Amino acid sequence: MVLADTLIQLAYDAGIKPNSGGLPGLPVLKQVMDSVSLFAITAVVGALRSRETLTAHLMASPSPGRFRNSAS
Repeated sequence: MVLADTLIQLAYDAGIKPNSGGLPGLPVLKQVMDSVSLFAITAVVGALRSRETLTAHLMASPSPGRFRNSAS
């Protein structure tokens, strides 16, 4: 119970006081999250585009055994 009481106390008062301008680093965190989101969107679009290209290529190419010489 002592550990639980200590955790509850820390949850209510962690001893961190914000400066007058708000939390430091919040604009940087927002910029990082925007960059991660942009990267994720770009990666998904690239993966979907690659899948379409691969599917089109596989549909257009002949199967490996179709033109094989049966004598060899």
